[in-house]
Amino acid sequence: MTTNDFIDFFKLFDRLTGYVQIAVPFILCLVGVGLIFLNRYNAFKLKHRKNIRVSAKITKSELSEHLSHGNNGTTMMYCPTIEYTYKINDNEYHSNCIAHLTCSFSTNNKQQIQSLVNQYPVEKVVTALVNSDDFNDAYLIEKSPGEWIVLAVGIFLIVASTIIYGLSR
Repeated sequence: MTTNDFIDFFKLFDRLTGYVQIAVPFILCLVGVGLIFLNRYNAFKLKHRKNIRVSAKITKSELSEHLSHGNNGTTMMYCPTIEYTYKINDNEYHSNCIAHLTCSFSTNNKQQIQSLVNQYPVEKVVTALVNSDDFNDAYLIEKSPGEWIVLAVGIFLIVASTIIYGLSR
């Protein structure tokens, strides 16, 4: 390899890093905008959904645990299992969805899950929100847990991409 080959290699490398300095913030910004769009679309869909409020009877309400293995070791995770039945036009339906778009979720906060399970003891009659276009689609809680996290991550990515782009100039 000659000296000119090394110089050409470093010129190419410099050009590629220039593209990366533009591409990374652009991709982060696109992902951020996508997450915000997804969050707002789901909120719009929920707002314009025609729900029927029906009485539902809780048939199962329990807290389950499982181990989650990650980079930081093993963590005990807790998950609510809430099942219920409801009737529409003399037909019985079953569901286990707790919140809109979230049939199941888990957290390492046992008290949070236990509190949710305690709100729905077996045999309790509650109000379920049922999709008028699909009677099998029902949930108990109007707002999804952690819905705001998607919005916050989207905003964070847009701000981070702006800062990264500004620092690379």
